[in-house]
Amino acid sequence: MDTVISDWNKEVEIKSMKDITTKKLMEIFKFIDSEEYHPRELGTFDGARRFELFNAYETITSVRVRPASRAWPFSVYKHCFTKKYKNSLKDKINRVIESRK
Repeated sequence: MDTVISDWNKEVEIKSMKDITTKKLMEIFKFIDSEEYHPRELGTFDGARRFELFNAYETITSVRVRPASRAWPFSVYKHCFTKKYKNSLKDKINRVIESRK
């Protein structure tokens, strides 16, 4: 993952979409449909290998997924590969970009 993500992946303290520039949002939008897409760029793994999305990338669909636990550490992670999540994230990004115009 050295193309689109390299800049914004380092911004670990992303609280909301407001913290991300419009240019980077456009890069993320393109990244979602690319072959290089991988959800680990949208969140972090903790010491127990549970995946948690950064707040800015949570969507209506990801909030409804079972939270990661030691027994089920990849529930959110697997959800991030689904078309449902990708579409909801693209919708969220579109709404943010439109609101900035």
